Amino acid sequence: ADCYVHKGFWDSYNQIRTDLWQIVENYRSAFGAHIPIQITGHSLGGALAAHCALDAKLSKGIEPQLVYTYGQPRIGNQKFALFYRSMINVHYRVTFSHDPVPHLPLEDMGESVTFWHVATEVFYETHPNGTYRVCDGSGEDEHCANKFPVVDDLVLHTPDH
Repeated sequence: ADCYVHKGFWDSYNQIRTDLWQIVENYRSAFGAHIPIQITGHSLGGALAAHCALDAKLSKGIEPQLVYTYGQPRIGNQKFALFYRSMINVHYRVTFSHDPVPHLPLEDMGESVTFWHVATEVFYETHPNGTYRVCDGSGEDEHCANKFPVVDDLVLHTPDH
């Protein structure tokens, strides 16, 4: 109720959905339905991974063992993010320094929706193999990637993606 997702990410997921689930079913037929499902993606693939995880739970009755995304954009509003968190037990959304993609879509795009990240963010501030911070679980922790000005990241820090 009142959940909203970004139409472009949703449409992109639906373009691959049938083929993806056919591959998963083939895999499970060959190796057994007991094999854990782990879902991962980078950037747009992170957005699709989140949709895939929720689809697995709601449509296929499959509980993903874990979901790891890297440089994932926001895919829905806060109500969606809260619903997602209630459905998916383990999702780590890894962000790095000034990567601009996690700032997109902007929280307020001037539409009737405010975009919000799914939790839980794991933030690497200075080096992708260095120390990290597990953020507060809100999806928009001001001490993690969200602390950097969006305009600076979009203009100056595209290589961080």
